[in-house]
Amino acid sequence: MKRALPWLLVALAGFHTLDAVRYGVYFALAIALPGTLLLRAVWRSLGNWAEDLGLGAIVGAAWMLVGWALFTAVGLQRWLILWPLLTLAAFALPRLRSCWRIAEPQPLPLWWTWGLVIAASLMLAATIRGVMAYHVMPPDGTSYYQDLLYHLSMVSELTRAVPPELPQVVGERLEYHWFANADMAAAVDITRLSPTMVLFRLWVLPWLVVALLVCATLARTVSRTWWTGVLAAAALTAPQLYLLVDTSINLNPPVSYLSPSQTFGLIACVAVGILLIELLFRNGPRSLWVLIVALALLGGGSKPTVLPVLIGAVGLAALYQLRIKTVVAGALLVAVGALTLLTVAGSTSGSQLQFLAILKTSPGYASLTGDHTPAGVGGLVVPSLVNGAVLGTIAMLLSVLLIQAASLTGFLVVRSDPVAWFLIGAMVVGWLGYLFIDHPGVSESYFLYTATPFSLAAAGWVAATARRRVLVVVLVLLFVSPVKSFVQNAIKGDTEAGPVFRSAPQWVYPDEQSTALWLAANSAPTDVVATNTWCRPVDAKTPGCDARGYIVSGLAGRRTVIEGWAYTNEAMAAQGVGGRRYTEQPSPWPDRIALVTQAFANPTPALLQRLHDQYGVRWLYADSRAGTVSPELADLVPLRHSNGKVKIYDLGG
Repeated sequence: MKRALPWLLVALAGFHTLDAVRYGVYFALAIALPGTLLLRAVWRSLGNWAEDLGLGAIVGAAWMLVGWALFTAVGLQRWLILWPLLTLAAFALPRLRSCWRIAEPQPLPLWWTWGLVIAASLMLAATIRGVMAYHVMPPDGTSYYQDLLYHLSMVSELTRAVPPELPQVVGERLEYHWFANADMAAAVDITRLSPTMVLFRLWVLPWLVVALLVCATLARTVSRTWWTGVLAAAALTAPQLYLLVDTSINLNPPVSYLSPSQTFGLIACVAVGILLIELLFRNGPRSLWVLIVALALLGGGSKPTVLPVLIGAVGLAALYQLRIKTVVAGALLVAVGALTLLTVAGSTSGSQLQFLAILKTSPGYASLTGDHTPAGVGGLVVPSLVNGAVLGTIAMLLSVLLIQAASLTGFLVVRSDPVAWFLIGAMVVGWLGYLFIDHPGVSESYFLYTATPFSLAAAGWVAATARRRVLVVVLVLLFVSPVKSFVQNAIKGDTEAGPVFRSAPQWVYPDEQSTALWLAANSAPTDVVATNTWCRPVDAKTPGCDARGYIVSGLAGRRTVIEGWAYTNEAMAAQGVGGRRYTEQPSPWPDRIALVTQAFANPTPALLQRLHDQYGVRWLYADSRAGTVSPELADLVPLRHSNGKVKIYDLGG
């Protein structure tokens, strides 16, 4: 009991609203508890409830994803609550009842508990105070970060269909690593909370606590020393502390508020790492393969960096040890990677090889080197080196290495234990991806972020076995990142323009928001909408506008004939064409643009019938800021709602 009571502090930090309490109960009883019981049934307990619940939560998420897919595929997603209830009922059977108890308790010191409790409480407080406060939840904001509206569109889509369609281009496959969004969709189905509430305010909170728990478990597993887990949790939490006194757009990596896929994928990756170490190097049972494959699929479907990092870890350990089991594990992970490519892979189009491409988007690079080449453009080497700006490039590289010191510290772990080479393999892949891949959206950073927990675990192992001088070096390098966060904030002030997110390019007018909410309340989830809101801001004109407009697909949560296409693989692959970023490329579906534009500006019965017959359109969301909207529309189809410059017409079923 004395080890459970401190966790009430975490609950107090996280349960800041009644909706948060409701979501917390859901997460505990539908995700963490079933997953913990499954973990013990397939493998064993780790000897304490905290680590069991950490690993169990991600196992439970994988299990929930199975239930979500089955129930949604047959249209019974509103009955998804039965899935965890049936799971818990199964463990009431005499044969499985023992899974509710820890057969061989191995309690961790009370200092470990307090260390994790303090880290988790500070992480949650920083997230709520510093990041969630910055991102005002719809419909109360004036503008919204475009990635959040894009994720919101996917959550809505995943509550209605398996396999999902691309909400912005009805009828097209959703090519994205969407498993984190599916986890949110399952939460929406069971809690009956809105997708907006789940995404903007609730989903990330318990997963941040789980991230700390699994990273601490990995550190303790490799070092066999309890306090290295506290060190890992502290290293993840410390960079967030400035958020207690200021707001910011995002958490400091490797966790993320703006990228749920990163946070979810990171947890799955670390969990697989723990299980692989137990299986390959600690004589774990063969039943671990079941958990490893399930969680590797979950990780691969969440973030494309997960499987390469795991393959690198197993691959280097296999080269060092040359054992059949490690070779088989590596081959299996490659097979899992191939499977995810055939199912949910996406978001990697436009990537190319370019050494040190990450420098191009680093602050100060252009002024030091004179190079203004955008991400995703150029040859095999960063243009500043090709153009002779060697000193400026070296200076930028050194600054990046210093900022990422925590991810370098783990390389000190070199030793004869194959577990060390497992960790090094993960770190090597993380750094190779970071330094050699050039993605239009700078997503190469996620390679390093995904590998960071392995570096923290390795650094803790070094600290636990090193002499005092080496220990000091490790601790200094680990805490360069939080010092950088505080110094940067003190010198520049908040990097954002104000205490909440306000951005002219992402501006959404009140009539647009209220009309989108009316549409959400008065249409069926599967209804299709024709809209002209594909640009941001909405009054920008194509061609050449920023095609990240998600008013209808995001705020209203409905499928559209065409809306913002910037994050499609087709657009990303066109990065740099005509001197434009991928976000400003013309639509890959010009026929849809032409049809919607014509139907709004010069409507005829034939055009409207074509929208209905070809794309299944039920509603027209016509925003006169975005383009011409003919008054003749009201003569051809019923006007159902009007607010300011936005009108909604009903084409009928």
